[in-house]
Amino acid sequence: MPGENLQKLNKEELAQLRICVRKIYFADKGYSPERMREVFTDRECDKLIDSLLPSTVEKIREQGIESKFVSSKKFFLPTGIYGLNGKQITREDTGG
Repeated sequence: MPGENLQKLNKEELAQLRICVRKIYFADKGYSPERMREVFTDRECDKLIDSLLPSTVEKIREQGIESKFVSSKKFFLPTGIYGLNGKQITREDTGG
């Protein structure tokens, strides 16, 4: 449902979505990147993000990753090695 998107996002994901929204929805206005941030503030972008369906938000994020607006999310896997604090040490998943 619209209206629940912002609560599900962490700071980094929200910042990435703001970049995507500016590029996808507002790029045709012809503003420079600096002017675009002035006109389409974080608050305006947040309102738009919050009004979208979660599936649309995910599509925007995927489009941003494909277009290299934002970096893809990194996944970390357990290594079987435990640190001094008793937690498993993780390694980045390289897809191999």
